[in-house]
Amino acid sequence: MAASRMQKRPGQAPGRVIQSYVSSDGHKISLAQAADVWAQTIAARHTNSAAIAKRLQSELAAIGFALEPKDALQLVKRIVSNDVTVLVQTNAASANARSRYMLVLTAFGEELDRREFLTVWDAIAVLVSWTMASLPNGGEPALCQMETYSCGFDISVWPNRSDEFAFVLRRFEEREDEERYLCDVDHVELRLAAQGLVEKLSNVRPMLVFNDSFVPADINPLLVARFYLTGLEGGSAFAPVQEANLLQFFLWFECTSCELERGSWIVRSESRAFRIDVCWVDTRLPRAEWREIEEKHPEGLGDEIWDRYCEFLDATDGPFGKIKWALRVADKLRFEFDAGWLSVIDSDALSEAAHRHMLDSKRPMQVADIADSFPVGSERLMRLAPETVVKLARVFNTAPMAFLNAWGNRQQWVLVTTAETFEDVLSGATAFELAPSFGVNPPAHSLLVEARDLSRRIFFESQLGLADSLSETIRDAVFDLIAKADKADILLLMSRKTLFSTSEGSGSSEGRGYENVVYFDAKPC
Repeated sequence: MAASRMQKRPGQAPGRVIQSYVSSDGHKISLAQAADVWAQTIAARHTNSAAIAKRLQSELAAIGFALEPKDALQLVKRIVSNDVTVLVQTNAASANARSRYMLVLTAFGEELDRREFLTVWDAIAVLVSWTMASLPNGGEPALCQMETYSCGFDISVWPNRSDEFAFVLRRFEEREDEERYLCDVDHVELRLAAQGLVEKLSNVRPMLVFNDSFVPADINPLLVARFYLTGLEGGSAFAPVQEANLLQFFLWFECTSCELERGSWIVRSESRAFRIDVCWVDTRLPRAEWREIEEKHPEGLGDEIWDRYCEFLDATDGPFGKIKWALRVADKLRFEFDAGWLSVIDSDALSEAAHRHMLDSKRPMQVADIADSFPVGSERLMRLAPETVVKLARVFNTAPMAFLNAWGNRQQWVLVTTAETFEDVLSGATAFELAPSFGVNPPAHSLLVEARDLSRRIFFESQLGLADSLSETIRDAVFDLIAKADKADILLLMSRKTLFSTSEGSGSSEGRGYENVVYFDAKPC
């Protein structure tokens, strides 16, 4: 599969910036060489920008690339954007022997090794070495889950066949009482450290699939990226996916190119095109309380992900079926659906309805007995349970759709590759339908009918209270269903949508006023 790379832009990892700069002048340099040049530059821990640039100039000269002093300074500024001053301050602080970084290696909950370092870069060098030793087979795919904290990182590695292992990297300082205290890492250093770590790991083990590895600039560094994909033809939307699932998505749809078009990130396959929007979320909050911060122009983010996808394809160097199998390490992740099927409400529409009825905005909440669960005025879009939406509609004697936000409640599809995803989507559903766009492909239609009938059986057993979880027979049937889709090169898709009734007493057999509907669709690979 020939996948084209995007044009380089600011905001990328340091090694990629150096490689792009050197290559633009007609010289050849590998990404690994470029990453090592920057690592050696930072390791010197210089305390002024001119010295950092001079060291960079020297490191490049050592590999045969001459650079003028003023150009070296400009390259440093390009690598760290406008954060040269902060980087200098960070390097100066690292000279203080009281500030340290601790790296701990664990497996199966047992500590295997522990070391202390003066700088985060020294710790990263050892972390990379430990990873190479723990993954001796460079061709084995593995999921690398990162979790960022104000004082460092947690990194968990789940190989496809080998034993899992994990790292804990923390910054601490020793105070006058000789006790050790965790302390925050500067946001700039945290971001650069994450970039450097991922770059080095991907160089030595290109079959690593990273998740939550990006530290955002200019906003809370503890937020993680979630990606919304929308088809350019037909506007079909997918539920937000994580970083590793995004690479999986590229692979399943055999995407071949990626570019920015009018400020939008677009990926294409031979037959489809998708727009990707990026939001940053705090996953430490319950899903219903997520605060999403949209970044319209993810500078550098698209480059990093697409380049990793290309490198993954290069590293597998095999037929598509083998590549597809290799990336199944991303199946360890779960899609993040609202367990309560929450609907997105536009509080402005609710306030307008209250104004038309000459009511105080809080009065309808009190009548509907939902005052505690409805934070009026806290934000424009809010998530409420379907039964709460029905209560509000009855208070205003109107249809529930009057309060729904169209974009927030759009139908979102999920690519189903595991039994766990199948079960997650079904949780809380009350009705099951085939999407009207399933097409005329007989194998796909047969597969969808089987998926719908299996879902109805699962719902029936849950209503009878026969078991708290799926029976072994039904679980085997789910596994068989997914295996059939895989063998037939068919992508099984599922989506959720709450359908509200337009009149009293309709909408569900139990008179709820709504149905939680799961839809099934299928696309050929």
